[in-house]
Amino acid sequence: MSELGRRAEKLHALNGKFIDSFIHSLSEKTLSESFPSHYKHDKEAMHNAHDQITDFVREHFGNEFDRVKTKRDLVGKLNKLEEMSLRVGDAQGPRHVPQPDQVVRALRVQLKMKELERLQTEEAKIREENEELMRQVADKTRKLEEGSRNLEMDFMQPQQTMQIINSIPTGELDEIFEDLL
Repeated sequence: MSELGRRAEKLHALNGKFIDSFIHSLSEKTLSESFPSHYKHDKEAMHNAHDQITDFVREHFGNEFDRVKTKRDLVGKLNKLEEMSLRVGDAQGPRHVPQPDQVVRALRVQLKMKELERLQTEEAKIREENEELMRQVADKTRKLEEGSRNLEMDFMQPQQTMQIINSIPTGELDEIFEDLL
């Protein structure tokens, strides 16, 4: 059997915890509740049966774990994984584990960047709408100015006509009217 690496040791510890928790769930109390009539008649036999069951479970689960571990070469694979991890870690330099506040800060920055992007998109949309409204205002102002100039010209035209009429001598004006009638 090859030497256990850190990951393989964790796998063994995990299997041990699993077996212990399983055996803990098979307490004498659970056994007595499952077989109340046998427990009342022979408590010593039930105690011995509990010991035998826990020994069987510990041995059987342990043997089955060892069989699967050997069949699938889990220790070798975990040791290779550990070596690869160490090589990558050495190539990258010392590993830096971020502090919780650094993780929170990084997540906040990420959220703020998304919000900034959303706000910039919203600003561009509002700018477009604003430019369109400004074009409409400029068009309406231009039309209003044209209308004002036209109105002014229309207003000025009768005055100019009156000036022309006033500049024509009265006798000539009478002749023009008589010719028209």
